Amino acid sequence: MKQAAVLYLLWSKNGLVLLNYLSQKPRVVLTLAQYCNDEVKREIELRGSRLLILESLLTKSEIDKLREASATRAEQCKALMTDASWISWRNRFSADPSITDAIILQNFVQHLFEGMVIVEMLEKVHQQFFLELVLVNEDYMQLSKTVVCWAKTRNIPSLHLAHALQLAKPYTVHGQLSADVVAVFGERGAEPYYDLGIPPDRIRITGNPAWDIYAQYKQKRELLRKYVITKYAFDSEAPILLFGTTSRGEHSALADDALIDNTLITVFQAYAELRKTGFALNLIIKDRASNVAFGRNLVMAAASEAGVQSNSFAYVTSETEIHITAADVVVSVDSNLTVEAMLAEVPAINLINEPGVRLGPIFDGGSGIVEVEPNNLINALVGVLYDTDFRAQLLEASKARVHYYNSTIDGTAT
Repeated sequence: MKQAAVLYLLWSKNGLVLLNYLSQKPRVVLTLAQYCNDEVKREIELRGSRLLILESLLTKSEIDKLREASATRAEQCKALMTDASWISWRNRFSADPSITDAIILQNFVQHLFEGMVIVEMLEKVHQQFFLELVLVNEDYMQLSKTVVCWAKTRNIPSLHLAHALQLAKPYTVHGQLSADVVAVFGERGAEPYYDLGIPPDRIRITGNPAWDIYAQYKQKRELLRKYVITKYAFDSEAPILLFGTTSRGEHSALADDALIDNTLITVFQAYAELRKTGFALNLIIKDRASNVAFGRNLVMAAASEAGVQSNSFAYVTSETEIHITAADVVVSVDSNLTVEAMLAEVPAINLINEPGVRLGPIFDGGSGIVEVEPNNLINALVGVLYDTDFRAQLLEASKARVHYYNSTIDGTAT
């Protein structure tokens, strides 16, 4: 009899989901090396389960054979590029074959090899274990999509636990659901799937497990605030402005690749102007982990352009929940940080931008979220931070509407 197993490809922020599952049903946990560490392994074993790294299932010889096979298939693909239908497609978009064909082949070779490796691992899993569930945090990218599509061929159920609240209209790769079921945070997160025609029985509204922590952090606000003020040597009498950066914008022709630079400069200029006119203010720039290769340099360049000294603000990429809870206002760009601010009962400002207008509306008018164009940010900050009646109205509206975005605010989504 095969051992029961679960294939786990959730991001670290959702680790408690797996651990709670194992507390009820000890299982063999199958995952890739990038999804685990010694702490995860220890927690799994404490629950009477064991961890198996998928990479250990293939020998070097088997991997070398897959590499050879993928290269052969890539050559077959290259031959197809002389086909009339391919040439017709290329001509329709006025594509230069010396550029498009080379790029496609270069990427295809690597992606094909990676896909063949993961499928071979999964076939070995199927031979050795009774795989009862596949857990992923997205089903759009190559790895997770390959896994859930393979699971369908084997009649293995798959669950896509949304890694974020989908606020914009689904487009390109987002306009689909490959997993059997998607778990979304609130009714707002279900709406894009309804718009795609996904049957309601494939959608579950659960709340976001990664946001459960806000139920505790709200009760520790003053303690967390002292921690942040001490850590960055902030002015303890001044409010804290947190700005969450946006992405580089290289995933779609709809995106604006200058948006991250422009919004950073907007925030730094507002920060500098408020301080110059007598408003004391602390600033945290919360950057995305995905910006790690260039983020700090980009932020420092934007600060310099706005005339802001690099030692007058904090640049962070971690402890997001702590920083949001300690803040007095959160500013971001069509971001889930706005919803996190709602959960932390902190007023939020959303910077209106062209891609967001095209794919929106992102937020509704009754959620206590202040939406402004960049040139009105200073006035918005003054109103949110210093107009006590206006601030109270925003928080009241936000508290009444937060369930629409995240169905659980009591820490029970996990």
